[in-house]
Amino acid sequence: MRKHVKRTATILALAVLLPGLVGLAGCGDDDKGTDSNTTKATVNGTVTLPAAASGKTIFVIIDDDFEGGNGVLREATDTCTGAIQYEYEFVNVTAGTYFIYAGVYVSGETSGAPQPGDYLGIYGGTLETPPAQANAVVPATGTVTFDFGLEVVPDPS
Repeated sequence: MRKHVKRTATILALAVLLPGLVGLAGCGDDDKGTDSNTTKATVNGTVTLPAAASGKTIFVIIDDDFEGGNGVLREATDTCTGAIQYEYEFVNVTAGTYFIYAGVYVSGETSGAPQPGDYLGIYGGTLETPPAQANAVVPATGTVTFDFGLEVVPDPS
């Protein structure tokens, strides 16, 4: 029972950030926040889905908090094919320590709280135990890779 409550609370906490991501679904490739006047770091990686999600939109976010409602620092989207691994890349990322998270609205809903069956994931954590603080360290220059997997959002019952 305690594990169930913890899982539900964590999913609800992650759901707080999702309403701010509503504009991601269906908007095609988008990489916000690029500063091409200064050479900065490149952030890339591979996101692994638990199963294929053909035709659904996958989003990857770099941000300094879990509050999606206040905007995000960088975001990228793509349409899922039959693959379960998707590469992402952000260029000219300012040095800092960030959260990197991703998701796919598999249930068909493209806004609001995640539904059972949707995919969510965060670098360096799980849905049950997300990182307590930002953990993706981006250097001033060069390339850094953050690979992580998504999990199926469980039914809270």
